[in-house]
Amino acid sequence: METSEEKSKVIILKKNSSEFLGFSIKAVNKGKTRFGYVAKSNMTRKAKVNASNKIKEAIKIVQKKPSAKTVWNFNTIVMGIQNYYSAATRITINLNELNSCLRKTLYNR
Repeated sequence: METSEEKSKVIILKKNSSEFLGFSIKAVNKGKTRFGYVAKSNMTRKAKVNASNKIKEAIKIVQKKPSAKTVWNFNTIVMGIQNYYSAATRITINLNELNSCLRKTLYNR
């Protein structure tokens, strides 16, 4: 079996973060926990850009054809992103960053 050097690597999560399936995971020292470290996870930069582009396209479609179906499609895209990344520990912060960027798009449309 062949392995890709680019995709397969050993990382010390205490020092560097690792990206996997749109999540960026890092071990952070956390006071009096049993083992002393907890995982801190975020959306990766690439995932944020991809989510932003999907939502922008959905906003444009709603603007061109304002109907219940297009709004429903927009809502399913947003809920899908929320549900997929709900396992991340800092997802609220990540989605607030997306919100601040996309609020301008919604206002201008």
